[in-house]
Amino acid sequence: MSSKNSKGFATHQTVHGFAPILILVILGIIGAAAYLIPKPQIPSLYPSPTPTAGQAPNGDLANWKTYRDEGFGFEFKYPSEWDYHPGIDSPAWGVSNNSNDSYFSISFYRIDPSCLKQKGYTYRGRTTWIEIKESEITINNRKASLIKGRAKWTGYSDPKLNREFDYKIALISKGLGCYDLSTQAYEGATDETRKILDQILSTFQFTDKD
Repeated sequence: MSSKNSKGFATHQTVHGFAPILILVILGIIGAAAYLIPKPQIPSLYPSPTPTAGQAPNGDLANWKTYRDEGFGFEFKYPSEWDYHPGIDSPAWGVSNNSNDSYFSISFYRIDPSCLKQKGYTYRGRTTWIEIKESEITINNRKASLIKGRAKWTGYSDPKLNREFDYKIALISKGLGCYDLSTQAYEGATDETRKILDQILSTFQFTDKD
């Protein structure tokens, strides 16, 4: 705003309240624009697991049965449509799918608590390994020796039984014995079924504190 002084010259007077208001308006516009502009999506480092057959979207195993053996102190879960098979020759337990191309089994041996002899026994028997790898893993906080690869049954009089399969064996030492957890996927087993075998193996746990 302008005015004249005593000598008739025009002078300018600053309106002190206008500049702060203008600054606040500009900042408000910038803030609103920043809020309305879409923000880029950052990929999660821990994506949600993809549901598989027999698994609920929240990660829980839906409608799976639980086999629990109080005498040997362990339990595992398996799909409700799979069949349970008790062992014959030794303390053993197993389940298979309806197509009979996938199996999960557990055997218990008192002969070697360290599982070292059992590892050698597993190599021999009626199993011929075509490909084999060894590693150390944990199953529900229990250390286990994992043996996996491609194998073939041998020595059966029925040629149909002498077939190849994908073989995984997890050996866990506990107390006075060795627990032999194995999965077998034969020709015809789908990738989905193989994932289920791994899920069954991951559910194994001892029910006592030792």
